[in-house]
Amino acid sequence: MIAQIPVITVVNGEASIEGEQPYTIRDPKTGQAIIVIDTTGSMTSLKDTDAIGLVTKTEAIFKKNAIETRTFTFKEIKKFTLDRDMITDWLAKAKRFVTPVAYPFILLGSFVFRVMQILIYAVLGLILAACCKTRRTYPELIRLSVISVTPGMIIKTVLGIAQISIPVPGLLYFLATMGYLLFGIQSAAAGERASTSAIPPAL
Repeated sequence: MIAQIPVITVVNGEASIEGEQPYTIRDPKTGQAIIVIDTTGSMTSLKDTDAIGLVTKTEAIFKKNAIETRTFTFKEIKKFTLDRDMITDWLAKAKRFVTPVAYPFILLGSFVFRVMQILIYAVLGLILAACCKTRRTYPELIRLSVISVTPGMIIKTVLGIAQISIPVPGLLYFLATMGYLLFGIQSAAAGERASTSAIPPAL
């Protein structure tokens, strides 16, 4: 998206760009209009476009939500130039600052999500155990759920590193986890039956 941004010059509170206008910056993936730049005066409101931002000759207007917009005026700007190199530099500085600050919160959020996921899968394990006509305690199913989600997490990490995408990944990971969980329940039940049958009868 940065590659689409033209050089925007503001002099004495008035913005201008070179080239044909209105100029639209679009989402590279969806083609959706993100920001429209029109310093000619033909567009003065976000009502004139489906974009979430509009840069006119004297102000920048951005849609905050469905009912609220924010307007930033250029009136106090004497001279300023915005280009791709400047935006890239800003993003690089922000990345260096945000990454170490955000990492603990991301890690905590991931941990909480996995804990909730394990607890829910253990409940589903109770249903699977009932279908298999075997009794497993909730703590046992929590341990089996932890083991069951591990293969999916490893595969997801490997595919992410290799930048390989698969269709409906969430559904496939869920089905794989349920398959491992069912296998674990059946294996535990079979092992329990085997150990019971191996016990010699009391004299």
